[in-house]
Amino acid sequence: MLFSYVQRIKTIGVAATVMLAIPFASAEEPPANKDFGFSFTPDGKTAAFYTYRNNKLPDILLRHQNGAEVNLTNRLDTWDIEPNFSPDGSKIIYSSGVDMASLSLRIMNADGSDDRVFYDSDDNEVAANWSPDGTMVMFSAFNNDERTNKIYLADTHGNNVRVLTENLPGQSSNASWSADSKHILFANRPDEKAPRDIYQMDYDGNNLKRLTHDSMSQSAPIYSPDGHHIIYTGQIDDGYSQIYMMPVGGLKEGQKPLQLTQTSAAYHYFLSLKPDNNHIAFSQGDWEKGFSLVTIPAPH
Repeated sequence: MLFSYVQRIKTIGVAATVMLAIPFASAEEPPANKDFGFSFTPDGKTAAFYTYRNNKLPDILLRHQNGAEVNLTNRLDTWDIEPNFSPDGSKIIYSSGVDMASLSLRIMNADGSDDRVFYDSDDNEVAANWSPDGTMVMFSAFNNDERTNKIYLADTHGNNVRVLTENLPGQSSNASWSADSKHILFANRPDEKAPRDIYQMDYDGNNLKRLTHDSMSQSAPIYSPDGHHIIYTGQIDDGYSQIYMMPVGGLKEGQKPLQLTQTSAAYHYFLSLKPDNNHIAFSQGDWEKGFSLVTIPAPH
């Protein structure tokens, strides 16, 4: 049975990458967990993520090193997704709304206390994350009427908000930071039928550069630990996705990336570096069997 919110999910484009049609298990089978968007405390001992369990709307959970889990949101009437720890591990920023077409940004302490609005507009705000130096917050906002998605920058109080991709048409999403907080990677597609390509720009929106030029749809780009390469997911048509790597300068037309995974019949979403800088973390699985955290060695 397909989730009844499929159409609402599609309204936010690729801002929340895994928000697609989610088949629930039949009544005869226990529903599979679908865990997405892992973010880690600086010591790597605790992970925040969002999950679909027991046919409920998604909640924000903490998973400690000993395997114990704590539900931080535990709300029956809201979608709570895409948590991201602040660089010092004291706060979590995330998206929340009554449906996937009405998301805003919220912030809370790492234990779930002092939960409050961070930024809310007429658009849908998703994929918020702090700059590594802790001075800025970047996020995506999807306009339901114009069908556009843009990358925004704010201070750590949700003020002084400005758009970074004002002059880039289409849908921009999946943004991530370089380790020195000076550069940003993101995915863009000019319209909803086109594949996504990966772009790089300075943190202020200047020096925009397209890094990929092929028919494969790319998303979730992150920098390698040494900053010399870019790691991302790639998907051809509606097939399964894999993880790829290319030089930080990008690929010319006709050049191929290095494929890092050979997983059959699986999707890979939400790439991130673990705090040890030696492992890439992501959600892997499919819609029937579920999604879970997987790590692989990070290339250096």
